[in-house]
Amino acid sequence: TTTGAVRGFTAMSAFCAWVYDWRDAKRAGDRTAAAGAASVIAAAPRWRAVLAEDPHPNPASRTSIFGWFLPFRTAVLRGDMTVVDHLIASNYGTAGCPYFDPPAASHGGTALPTVPRS
Repeated sequence: TTTGAVRGFTAMSAFCAWVYDWRDAKRAGDRTAAAGAASVIAAAPRWRAVLAEDPHPNPASRTSIFGWFLPFRTAVLRGDMTVVDHLIASNYGTAGCPYFDPPAASHGGTALPTVPRS
């Protein structure tokens, strides 16, 4: 795996984390947190890791690695949680944000669940 690919995967993961943060803030009615997350999401297509692999993200192009960011960004900037939920549920995108949603039992994805001893 190249360093560019690792950075790209990290960018995808970070983008999805911000989408989930935005959605959680919207559900909680936390306008400040939602606005902060939306600001990061708006800038994501211009992140260096994104531009290095896909200088012109385009959701209509099958060769665009990060074009799938744009429909999420548009929905977030419109405040449309229904569209965001639909995009997540449909596995929209190269990797799809459902793959970046840590299981609830994993302490926000920071710890592996304890394996029972036999």
